[in-house]
Parts: sequence; C-alpha cells; structure tokens
Amino acid sequence: MIEDTLYEIKAGDMVLIPAYRIHKTAYSTASHSRLLLSLSDNYLPPYVHTLLEGDNYIYRNPKISADAYAIVKDIESEYLNWDSYSSDMINGYVHMLFTLLCRNRNYYKNQRTGGSLRVEKVLNYIKGNYQSHITLSQTAKAYSITPEHLSRIFKKETGLSFHEYLTSIRLKEAEHLLK
Repeated sequence: MIEDTLYEIKAGDMVLIPAYRIHKTAYSTASHSRLLLSLSDNYLPPYVHTLLEGDNYIYRNPKISADAYAIVKDIESEYLNWDSYSSDMINGYVHMLFTLLCRNRNYYKNQRTGGSLRVEKVLNYIKGNYQSHITLSQTAKAYSITPEHLSRIFKKETGLSFHEYLTSIRLKEAEHLLK
C-alpha cells in the first residue's frame, strides 16, 4: 500500500517511494526477500523527479532488472565495506541506477493491482474524512460489511490496522501543519 492505493509487487520490481508517503508492505507468502535503499536528497540526481511524477511508484522492467539489482548490490557492498571513498562510490552507483531507470522509463509498466476496490474505497474515505470522528464500525456499515470482516481484509491488504492507518494519516497532516 502506498498512500491510498494497493499494488501487487513482483520479483524484480523496484518500488520508488518519495519521502513522507505513507506506505506499508503485506506479504501473501512467508518466502520473500527485498533490498531497501533509503536515500537522502544529497544522493539523488536532479532528474529523478521524472520517475516520481504523479503516483508512478512501481518500476517494472524485466529487461533491466538484473542490471539494476547488480547496482544495488554494489551500493550495499560499499556501505558494508565503508572507507574514505565509499560516499563518492555510492553517489556514483545511485546516479547509475537512476540513469538506467530514466533511460528505460518508456519500457516499464506502472501497475495498480492486487487489492480489492472495497479496501481502496475505504482508504480514500479515511483520507478524505480523517478530521472527523470516524470509526471502524461506522465505516464498515457505510460499505455494507461487518466491522470484523473490514478489519480482517484491511489488515491483510494494507499491512496496517484501520486505526493504525487513520492515526498515520492524522499524524502526517499534523506534521504538515506544524511545518
């Protein structure tokens, strides 16, 4: 889940999530692995915004996934074997990765799949009504399902409970207002 949309991620996909976006991963099987890069703006090349326009979070391009994976592993190796040149090397690898993605951006598919439309409607409802007093029971009633069923499918598809998501939306807005 990223913001209020559910996505199905497949092996080889890259998920590009800009800072301060609410996101959570839920796994349908116990067997999985992922590599996570959290990059400060100092490392990001100026043209990276072309990959992050709108809600284009999923970068799926099997033709370059092996090359992208190799670059990510090089970044990991530099990080784990840190020396006085590692920062510059990581910066170079990050630029290589994003250049590879930008160069091939016309060949990828951004796919919004995976979750039920009912849960996405609930996500949108929460996002639009977080300022009012909303409850799981009221929301379930509005979508003609039981609170227990809504709670179960919401947690399964988003990885967050109804209340965790509502709280995260409220905290995000509070942070925005404080800034």
